[in-house]
Amino acid sequence: MFTLEQVKSEFEASRNRLINISDDAISDILQEYSDSTDINDIFAAIMDEEPSSEPSGDDVTGSDLSNQALAITLAREMDDNVVFNQHTERSLDAKEISIRAAVIMMKDIIDQYTTIERNADGSEYVNTSRLDVLPIPGTEAKNGRVIRSSDDKDLGPIEEDNITRRVDKFSVDVVKDGQKKKEPRSFWKEYTNNLSIGKSINEIIKGLKQALDAKQHTNAPRVYQELSTERATSMLDRYTKRKGSLLSLVKGAINCRNKWIEIVNNTECKVELEIDRHDVDGVIREDIADTIKPFCLQDTKSRKFMNLSVTEFLAIDVDIAMEKQGTYSAVIATIARAAKVTTTGLPKVNTNEEGSAYLAELAAYFDQRLGDARKRESSWIEYLRKDEHALRSFYSLSMAWDGVFKTIQPLAEALQAKDIQTEARERAKQQNSSKREQVAKAFADKHNQEIKNKLDGALPKENKLANLMK
Repeated sequence: MFTLEQVKSEFEASRNRLINISDDAISDILQEYSDSTDINDIFAAIMDEEPSSEPSGDDVTGSDLSNQALAITLAREMDDNVVFNQHTERSLDAKEISIRAAVIMMKDIIDQYTTIERNADGSEYVNTSRLDVLPIPGTEAKNGRVIRSSDDKDLGPIEEDNITRRVDKFSVDVVKDGQKKKEPRSFWKEYTNNLSIGKSINEIIKGLKQALDAKQHTNAPRVYQELSTERATSMLDRYTKRKGSLLSLVKGAINCRNKWIEIVNNTECKVELEIDRHDVDGVIREDIADTIKPFCLQDTKSRKFMNLSVTEFLAIDVDIAMEKQGTYSAVIATIARAAKVTTTGLPKVNTNEEGSAYLAELAAYFDQRLGDARKRESSWIEYLRKDEHALRSFYSLSMAWDGVFKTIQPLAEALQAKDIQTEARERAKQQNSSKREQVAKAFADKHNQEIKNKLDGALPKENKLANLMK
């Protein structure tokens, strides 16, 4: 686990500046991540927390209470959305956050904040104006421009087409120790903190922190006072991560929608979701298909299409695709990423044959070291939960092999059936061989016993007189 001082030191060395949030805020961020988290992910979270580099002003920089008020208003409106709350609770309660959870939330958010309206001629249109004003996660205002903090990418002017764009980071005036100060805020943190589920998580975290603080222990709700230190610490860790997961889901949902719009508006592609339709009491219900690739990218000039995972979809670089007229092929080409540099110390795999050798070793490890299927699954699930790097590698391998396996699955199953038959024949052969050996041994034992009996009958009778004279 990275220490506070280690993070501050490495941040300064890599960014040539100090972190612009308090040590307590940095410590809170560190609690949201596991021991195996990449330090660059922690840096990105820290930069999301840092205040905008421009001073607080009017809504041109998005740095006043109107941002906060909008976030709170939208969050409270979502409280009455039963479907959203059910989906969110289910996602956070799952042992592993579903890869499509952000897409499900994106659909829920779109359904909540859009309306069907009519033009003057009576035709219908979808009004997305409330969604369109929402800020891009992780953005701040610099010199009248919208800048994404994680990579300093310029996303355009704040004032555009007579529309004032909002940014994620803003500041509010607070009074502390009798002095007026600027305090950083994040639109999307304000939003998640004011969702009913977000408020519930924060109340639990507050109670647990009070219970663990000797000076505040008696102020904690009784249910937390009665917990052991170990139990309270474990719960605090779990709910702190739950809070981070909720924020990540919301940001992921908004990023998916923004990428969708960017693709449709600037390329020769359209985007659709893989939808399952169900008849529930005569009402057609639409749900995101249970698939790891819920996005369908389609060529508007032909019938070409490709299903994409959330990771692949967000990896599309529209700017690069537009350099080649934004064609379907140009868009698809941007998904391919540079080969990752590993630090395992193992020889690099350059050919299918070398890859096959690794697969053989891994297969042998699963079969010989981990035993039955249930033990293999529980062992790896437990390990992947603890190691994010391993989880990323496992996911990337699953993505790479998904299409391959579907194609070769009939061949693999036929080969497996052949192996089972061969093993059965070998087992029968061994059993037959064992029976023959038993029969032969029994025959030999019987023969030896018969010889012994004959020899015993041929021996001279004992001389009793001689025995007496001994």
